[in-house]
Amino acid sequence: MRRTGVTSDAARTSDAGFSLAEVVVALGLLAGVLISIAGLFVLSARQLRSGRSSTEALAVARDVLEELDGWGFGRLPIVLGCASSESSCSVAFGNFSAGQAWQARLAETFRVDPSGSFSPGGTVTLATLDGQAFANSRTVRVTVDVEWWEGSRRRTVVLTTVRA
Repeated sequence: MRRTGVTSDAARTSDAGFSLAEVVVALGLLAGVLISIAGLFVLSARQLRSGRSSTEALAVARDVLEELDGWGFGRLPIVLGCASSESSCSVAFGNFSAGQAWQARLAETFRVDPSGSFSPGGTVTLATLDGQAFANSRTVRVTVDVEWWEGSRRRTVVLTTVRA
């Protein structure tokens, strides 16, 4: 008995689908793309964390410079404990009274490195531009360094300004 009207090609195309091999290849490609995208999320999270810590350190350094600006040109070497006969001086945050508050802020913001040998901190450096002693100079370069530990490496932010 032979049927007429419906061809065997038309019947075959309505039942057509993907073979098992095609499905496996497509799933493999999809998995590869998704794994690549997941890696980008991990990388972007790391970069975000790094950017946040750099911004926090920069904020501390900026606050230090603003407070130093409020002290006045003549008081800077005195408050930092620098001799008036020197032409440059570098002082760690923890070594003068105002700097101890900055040191405490850094300790709250950043963690100590895994070995325990380094904790976040900073220094203020004064240097006259004309090479004369602080007592005779009219201009001083003020540099604030903030250091902290991030992951497995030390990071530093440096801000410098000139005071006259």
